[in-house]
Amino acid sequence: MASPVTHSNCRAQINRLLADRILVLDGAWGTLLQSRGLEESDFRGERFASHPRDLQGNYEMLTLTRPDLVEGVHQTYFAAGADIAETNTFNSNRVSQADSGMEHVVAEQVVMGLRRAGHYHRKIRPRNIHHSHPVVLHHKSNTGDSDGTRRG
Repeated sequence: MASPVTHSNCRAQINRLLADRILVLDGAWGTLLQSRGLEESDFRGERFASHPRDLQGNYEMLTLTRPDLVEGVHQTYFAAGADIAETNTFNSNRVSQADSGMEHVVAEQVVMGLRRAGHYHRKIRPRNIHHSHPVVLHHKSNTGDSDGTRRG
């Protein structure tokens, strides 16, 4: 039976790997997802189809509505040699999600982001998972469409 994952044994594993080589963190999630030509329906899925506010550009919603895309990003970065996967949760906080009225799903976004990253990395070889999050004091999200226009 595998030992439970703790902060100290994760840190020890990373330190062992760093003693041998430089570790590679996956790349820019937003840039890669923007290149997919997504539409409003991708961000809504069936579950949020009747949500009263626009969700396009809220890439953290894809963890809940298009897990196949999230897994595809992991696959792309792992194939390129990434050792550490982020979780598509950078704006999974109440302040950022308030822009689109989705603050009630923040905890679910974080949990599912961690699960999806963990699920995919176990398929190919052990990797480290990094919960991606900003330091948030109080700001409006600058999430916009790929053409630079701001939503909200």
